[in-house]
Amino acid sequence: KSSNNNNNNEQSLLHPPILKGIRSRVVNAKRTDLSQKIKQTLIHDNCSPLTGNLRGYNKSEYTVNDGGGKLVRGFFGHTRFATSSKASFEGTHPHQWSGRREYRMYSFGSASSSLGGVGGGRKRSNNDNGNNGMRVVEPRVVGVENYITHNGDFEFYRVRDKYYDVMLVQGWLENVLETPMPATVDSAAIAGMIDLLRTQGSFALSLRYALCLTLSNSKVESDPAVPYPTR
Repeated sequence: KSSNNNNNNEQSLLHPPILKGIRSRVVNAKRTDLSQKIKQTLIHDNCSPLTGNLRGYNKSEYTVNDGGGKLVRGFFGHTRFATSSKASFEGTHPHQWSGRREYRMYSFGSASSSLGGVGGGRKRSNNDNGNNGMRVVEPRVVGVENYITHNGDFEFYRVRDKYYDVMLVQGWLENVLETPMPATVDSAAIAGMIDLLRTQGSFALSLRYALCLTLSNSKVESDPAVPYPTR
């Protein structure tokens, strides 16, 4: 076995995957859809005009270790450059406010919860005590993190018909999310709001959202009288 593994490792070193970087530039006009222009440019620069497949699909020169020429993968990223101010590293997308955290997640309303034993869902029999054969959805511990890759302006947020400017929201998010502000740009604050608003499947995240935004006395405040539940 060790001999075969060594041979496979040697073949990987002798025949490394072919990597090719392609930069596509798109300048949006005043009344055009940027997402459509990006998609069209990426297809033009990376795909065959006849088949629509990524260039290199099913070609012998892209075969790696006799694995077949159909293994072609594309990795695409989007970087937005500032147009009204000097570009900086911290202001460049993607943005994330909270780091990766693990939560107990339930697959409510998904295919995994409707099939017993798949994706955390489990169907019990009629012989199980107390549930009359009802399906029991069990949680899984899942890593959760959110990124913002592009967006519009974020100038204010409304809570219970009152508007709060983004500077106040930034200070409030530091308390709500128990994480220091990663950058002063408004896009980072959007990432923080997504951390707060994206709760499906997690009782803990849903409870935090409810306490912060849905109570009769919910409000945005940078220095709250009592701490927020953050976990």
